[in-house]
Amino acid sequence: MPLLDKLLELNIRMIDYECIREPKQSGVVPQRLVAFGRYAGIAGAFDFLRGMGEYLLERKYQTPLVYVGSSYMYSEYEDMQSALAKVKRDILSGGLPRALCPFVVAVTGNGRVS
Repeated sequence: MPLLDKLLELNIRMIDYECIREPKQSGVVPQRLVAFGRYAGIAGAFDFLRGMGEYLLERKYQTPLVYVGSSYMYSEYEDMQSALAKVKRDILSGGLPRALCPFVVAVTGNGRVS
């Protein structure tokens, strides 16, 4: 597991809080006590896009993703949608370097975390 090996090498601690569940009862699947809602998943995916823009910029690729703000900077969900729509328009009008094409982003999840 290369990722785990690298984390251990760099002395990085990862914590997964999702395994916090109710006490077990016979015949009953314990429910999670900590769960993220739909908008937490949306904010995480949005912040990923901003991070990808910064990552690519460090590697000398200018993309429209660099203009996306962090999710906490938007007071309304509709503002985030508008910002993403602008990125889409910029990409469709040739805003991605040819070296990055095709550029594919897949967001998966079941509605709680993406």
